[in-house]
Amino acid sequence: MKGILNQIKEFIYESANIIEPVKCIICGEDIIGRYTIDSWNQAAHESHKIAFCFSCGRIIVKNSIILSDGRQLCEFCQPSIVQTTKQIEWVDKKVREILAKVGIDNIPKNVPIEIVDSYQLMKIQGNKEIDVNQRGLAICNKITGNGLTKTEHKVCILDHLPKIAFAGILAHELLHVWQNSKGITPPNDICEGFCDLGSYAVYSVINNPSALHFIEQLDKSDNPVYGDGYRKVKQYLDQNGWQALIAKIKNW
Repeated sequence: MKGILNQIKEFIYESANIIEPVKCIICGEDIIGRYTIDSWNQAAHESHKIAFCFSCGRIIVKNSIILSDGRQLCEFCQPSIVQTTKQIEWVDKKVREILAKVGIDNIPKNVPIEIVDSYQLMKIQGNKEIDVNQRGLAICNKITGNGLTKTEHKVCILDHLPKIAFAGILAHELLHVWQNSKGITPPNDICEGFCDLGSYAVYSVINNPSALHFIEQLDKSDNPVYGDGYRKVKQYLDQNGWQALIAKIKNW
């Protein structure tokens, strides 16, 4: 699954037209002139060396974790990082329960879930460079023996993801597994858009500020495959419901 890059906007602050001055999240001083703002409406002077959390997109103020590939994780995301087998199993169970409630209850069971770093993801995909937007990957292998063919699935998810982000990405990848296990092969934008609807279903149930932020990022994505595909299938869902969408995706 591709992550959604934080959209940075620049604004001109005109003190004559604004009653309350804009405060810099980094130094706390009033901002006069151009500034950078994140998707959480946190602003910072352009003169600062600004870094963004790779998970939630916040401007980082202090106490970030800096990873070997250059990613930074903010202090808000750090407490809920998913990293143990028990944590993975708990999230997997909850995600499958949510997907089952919308009608996707026959995802193959016991799909291994492995947390990997960005270098491992790069190697698995056969790339020469790290894709900073890649957060997860569903691997489907067909194995033939004794005249029989079976499919084995595995999900890889990027390391240092907090619980809500991890759950959304896992939902996306499990819907890839589901489509593959059913032999469902819609156009690429529809395939990825449908998988992003799995993330949407999870975020909608969680329904806290972080989850709503991730939904907003899905809505606003300008990616021609993921963003446009998501909006196509989301429109169909809004008009027809989950049952009709699940039937439709099989013959899109």
